[in-house]
Amino acid sequence: MRTFSAELLECPGCGVLASVEEPQDLRAHYSETFYTEEEGERFRFGLESVIKCFRRARFRRLMRWGPYRRVLDVGTDRGWFLKFFQDAGAEVFGTQMSAPAARAASRRLGREIFLGDLPDARFPAASMDLVCLYNVLEHVREPRVYLREINRVLRPGGVLVIEAPNARCVTARLFGRHWLGWDIPNHLHHFNPASLRALLERHGFTVLKESHWSVEFGPFHILQTVLNALGLPRNQLYRLIQREELRRDGRAPAVVCAMSLLLAALLAAPCGLLSLLLSLCRQGEVFRFYCRKSAAVDSG
Repeated sequence: MRTFSAELLECPGCGVLASVEEPQDLRAHYSETFYTEEEGERFRFGLESVIKCFRRARFRRLMRWGPYRRVLDVGTDRGWFLKFFQDAGAEVFGTQMSAPAARAASRRLGREIFLGDLPDARFPAASMDLVCLYNVLEHVREPRVYLREINRVLRPGGVLVIEAPNARCVTARLFGRHWLGWDIPNHLHHFNPASLRALLERHGFTVLKESHWSVEFGPFHILQTVLNALGLPRNQLYRLIQREELRRDGRAPAVVCAMSLLLAALLAAPCGLLSLLLSLCRQGEVFRFYCRKSAAVDSG
């Protein structure tokens, strides 16, 4: 590894970046900071319903590649995404590092969501038609172990869809430490399309399609990054929309909140347009690969 910045190390072979700082206990970290204890929710102002709509759109996009009999969603958050597959007749499975989110998803699906790392779940070999990792791989300590395990549980010709922040996008390079996508210490690894494609190919997957557009993440990523660069408290807008019990640093002064909301209203449309233009140039804030399992790999 070689130093990329004060907070990041770069693998000279594959170009993947690794955060120097990371939580000691990932399960405790995500159980205590990401979702509320009772409801397993994250956001205020009715945004949970908006997130549910995003999950429905995600489901509909994937059904174009289906149908699927058995679906595994790694890091399944509240379980809405899997519920759409379940209602369509699929048998669904999920993993989650957050105990509140796992409980919420289990209640929603009427079946247990595995609490812990994917390799520890020990799903049967060649048992899944579809495996999904939406903004998950950057959170895990051993991405190669995860990809090896996904190859093992996915049937020959099965589909893997994986989405991650693009650490080499224009806004990451332009705004540096202000970029929302770094999200240290929550993100342990940072990928770009070339580095993740090479990693997938080494683990027996063929990338069939690449996408850089995300209405869920793109515009907000840019908006919060710009607000950070303007000197507002880091990720203040993001903290404002979180549930109050998740904001460990307490409530910001009213004038700071008002300034954040005013600037967000003024910049929302330009940031949305910029996000669309950058995605058309394959420079979106996140990128998504649709893959097929092309070969088995040694699980040892």
